[in-house]
Amino acid sequence: MQDEKVYGVDSPKKKKLGFTHFVEIDVEEDPEIAEAAGIMGTPCVQFFKYKEMLRTVSGVKMKKEYREFIEANK
Repeated sequence: MQDEKVYGVDSPKKKKLGFTHFVEIDVEEDPEIAEAAGIMGTPCVQFFKYKEMLRTVSGVKMKKEYREFIEANK
């Protein structure tokens, strides 16, 4: 899997699966990224489509919830 730039975020942990990009940012190592993204706590998952944020989910959720949201917003 080839790393690529995802919406201007250069993160050491990222992968692409189909049309979905996953970017993991360590907010303790990169606090300025977390601040710029408005992340107040972890875990926090933000969903984007065409560079527009669709939804922010805070707290631990089941993978099923993420999959359903991704499928509904293809």
